[in-house]
Amino acid sequence: MKRALIFLTLLTAMAVPAAAQPGPPPPRRDVLVDYLQLTDAQKSVWQAAHAEFEAAMKAAHDTLEAKLASTLTAEQKTKFEAFKAARELMQPHGPRPEGGPGRPPR
Repeated sequence: MKRALIFLTLLTAMAVPAAAQPGPPPPRRDVLVDYLQLTDAQKSVWQAAHAEFEAAMKAAHDTLEAKLASTLTAEQKTKFEAFKAARELMQPHGPRPEGGPGRPPR
């Protein structure tokens, strides 16, 4: 009986903090756009600038990855590709929303 009471006490002590954990944060709005009260035309320019930046960063990343991969042996390339595939599966993300990472569609 004493063991059961201790077990239930420990179980409750572990369950309460786990249940109290906050859920995922709400989608983040672009605070700066709201703060500056940009017009629709300005928002359009900002969105285009972000899209251009993200495309440039993707191109730079792809170039870097190709350069690094060119230094690997065949066995290392196989491991590298397997690592990238596993990393992609492990990351909790879906398609990026319009406007880039962390930005909801407007």
